[in-house]
Amino acid sequence: MLVATLNLRDARLHVPRTAVERLHLLYSWTCPISEGPFSYRETASGVELLQGRRGDAFDDFPYAGYPAFFPETSLALQRLTEEEQRVILKLNRREDDPIALESSFSHLAVPASQIGGEPRLLQWPLHRFECPECRRMMPLLAMIGNRNGSERGFTGNDFVQMLFFFCVACSVVTAENVTD
Repeated sequence: MLVATLNLRDARLHVPRTAVERLHLLYSWTCPISEGPFSYRETASGVELLQGRRGDAFDDFPYAGYPAFFPETSLALQRLTEEEQRVILKLNRREDDPIALESSFSHLAVPASQIGGEPRLLQWPLHRFECPECRRMMPLLAMIGNRNGSERGFTGNDFVQMLFFFCVACSVVTAENVTD
């Protein structure tokens, strides 16, 4: 499933020059690939799966009547304030009183999709991945939350996240999901 498409030439993303101009963030909730991290690379002939679990599709996961696709939605990037970023860091590290922080910054309580920076993460510390091609550590590029403009979202649970790591040198994406 195409979750998002990023224009890597957009200076606001702060991604160094790569061979890929548009990067497709792909994920599948309806097959075993969602049961662990998987890596892929886009090529001129399609998507090359580098690592991931294989198997038959699920009948009713993540929820019954799961759609074959979601309606296309356009999103606009909105910069977090320095204060919001500090609050996210404190929430991720379980510093201060999380209930007080979340009540003062209720829009940060539920993970929202984020490109760059450190997103609100439900599991800390963040697990990092090596690129399966060059073995360098891959930085986190994006976190995609459940909300996607549809009634139930990607998983039916606002506390499930899709994390996308990107190796600029190899144009490889590694994705995994985390839950509360």
